[in-house]
Amino acid sequence: MSSLLSSCRAASVVSVLALVIAAASFLPAHAAVLFNNGSASTGPVTANGTVAPTGTTWAESSGGTIGWSNSTNSSGNRFTLADDFTVAAGTTWSVSSINVFAYVTDVGIDSSPITGVSLRIWSGTPGAGGASVIWGDLTTNLMTSSTFASIYRSELDFPDLQRPLWDQSVATNGLVLGQGTYWVEWLTTTRSTSVRAFGVPVHVDGLAAAPGSNGMQSSYVAATGVTTWSQTIDSGVQQVQDIPFVISGSVSAVPEPATAALWLLGIGALAALARRRLT
Repeated sequence: MSSLLSSCRAASVVSVLALVIAAASFLPAHAAVLFNNGSASTGPVTANGTVAPTGTTWAESSGGTIGWSNSTNSSGNRFTLADDFTVAAGTTWSVSSINVFAYVTDVGIDSSPITGVSLRIWSGTPGAGGASVIWGDLTTNLMTSSTFASIYRSELDFPDLQRPLWDQSVATNGLVLGQGTYWVEWLTTTRSTSVRAFGVPVHVDGLAAAPGSNGMQSSYVAATGVTTWSQTIDSGVQQVQDIPFVISGSVSAVPEPATAALWLLGIGALAALARRRLT
């Protein structure tokens, strides 16, 4: 009988431990890349055969648009960029940072010309009816670092090193998102309003644009206070482009009600078994 009771207790422990292990799958993981909208890099060699400096690549244009304004100019007019991402059903994202990219013309790579990035999250397409800002603003500098991305933006067949691309890490502590499609909008600040920052498109080998591209740019006119939104169309291929950005953080699954109840039951059983063993 004693042997049978011991076996039963052992089986109970194994069952409860299995429940606890299953429950652990609902806990957030360590910070990792949750979403990458794509890279601007077109490779180490341009269309005319020019090789990029060691350890770097090009972001060669298609012969049209070089970049989209992404800063405030000396007149107070403001340009932002935006693109979308989706949080899958049954998951929650705790976003710790978002990385965005920009170039400033005629600068070296020893010191970044980027001094700040402000950022907003929209619940729908910016400027569309029903869409609203659910996190952030365009005045608070959230940038924690700006480093050379080891990529040079260049014109088609005219490669040069005048436009190093910079990688900005933006802290988003406290940003938690559940299931749905969202838009991230950002504004880049430079050392002076006379120095402008520009965003670049995502590149996919063999394609004129990444599948489903839908990037957007806003233009705010200080004199009128009016903001208008337009698609980020590359004039070289006449197609809308995506804008590179990377989201990092942790993801946790949202348990179904029945699973959550089973988890709590398992925790309770484990506690009861522990008390029984103590007595």
